Amino acid sequence: MMKKGLLGILVVILVLGVGQYGLAAQIELELWYGLGGTPGEALRELVDMFNASQSEIKVTAHYQGNYFDTQQKLIAAVSAGVVPDVVNLEVTAVVPFAVAGQLVNLEEYIDEDYDLDDIFPGLLADGYVSGGLYALPFARSTPVLYYNKDLLAQAGLPQRAPETWDEFAEWIKILDDLDQGDSSNPIYGFSHNNDTWSFEYMILSHGGLISDENYNWHFATDENSIGAIERFREFFAPGSGGRFVLRSGEVDAGIDFTTGRAAMVIQSTGVLTNLANAVEDRFEYGVGFVPMGTQRAVATGGNSFVIMKNISSEKKEAAWKFLKFMTSTEQAAWLSLKTGYMPLRQSSAALPVMQERFAQDPNFETAVKQLPYAVPQATYMHIPRGSAIIQEALVRIMLEGQPVREALRQAAEELTREAHRGGFTR
Repeated sequence: MMKKGLLGILVVILVLGVGQYGLAAQIELELWYGLGGTPGEALRELVDMFNASQSEIKVTAHYQGNYFDTQQKLIAAVSAGVVPDVVNLEVTAVVPFAVAGQLVNLEEYIDEDYDLDDIFPGLLADGYVSGGLYALPFARSTPVLYYNKDLLAQAGLPQRAPETWDEFAEWIKILDDLDQGDSSNPIYGFSHNNDTWSFEYMILSHGGLISDENYNWHFATDENSIGAIERFREFFAPGSGGRFVLRSGEVDAGIDFTTGRAAMVIQSTGVLTNLANAVEDRFEYGVGFVPMGTQRAVATGGNSFVIMKNISSEKKEAAWKFLKFMTSTEQAAWLSLKTGYMPLRQSSAALPVMQERFAQDPNFETAVKQLPYAVPQATYMHIPRGSAIIQEALVRIMLEGQPVREALRQAAEELTREAHRGGFTR
């Protein structure tokens, strides 16, 4: 009830307090997005609030599928010469479209009325391409560690997140023994969906190098990086307590956690609300930082707004006013309260409704506190199939027994071919 009350207050502010976003005549804008579930519902609600707040601009939101689907459909639209006006893109998809000259440099529209410095720096950095700003953050996230306090207590462990990877490795083995070998009702110390975030936070937290702006793949030769992935593999060795999951229907690390089969998972802060709803009152859980190796470090994720370049000047002006609405203080706070995504502005985090939420549920603030250790995702994510190439390498390492050095070298070679094919290198 408290959360609903906080959201209600913000809805009143949003609908009644945004008259400054008006234009002289109605302009229709088409928005493409790739958010499903609660985040998608929240985006559509914010679009409705914007439309209700004024009569000069009408935004129509069209769901395009997931992030990858949205990116592929936008590529096709650019090729056909018929593009939407505004797109909500996965953050790493911004660079290819900006480099291809398909996006508006938003610095042309930013003035003293828009406080760019108020946006958390860790969430703004990946909107910059070649010195221009081509995207504004919207629903942004970092990975965080979710832990089952009841299982930790049952295992005689502290009811907190493990601080280091050494502690993590020790704990998941202890937690894995809670089922006492009962294969009909297994308990995993750690369940993990195959993803690129794990590749990055393991390497970054061990002081390794992944890639650079010239698309050199350091992860294949840097000893800290190779050692980090060797360490990651150890979590899933027989008897180590980890379960490496290829998501398929009910086979999912998140489901393992919410049903009490896994003591820990590392997933997006953006699933916080959905996870809480799924857990209900079955057990008490907590949210902590991703463990550290030689340092703390995680990559950001989520999505951002872009304006397409090949639309009329009138539509660009209208689109900018829409982006100002969607990324302003109250809207960012509302989105965070609704979904669990991070409030993108420092002023949003400082609002009384957000401070009340943090006090009510400290789990909600964990990702904000982890932001000083966040960096943009590595440049291999700009490459067509970049994410898939890394995930395929992880499958070969974790499930098929391919040596780490060989798998990483193979991934680097594939990325080089894709970068050349995509025009990122010559």
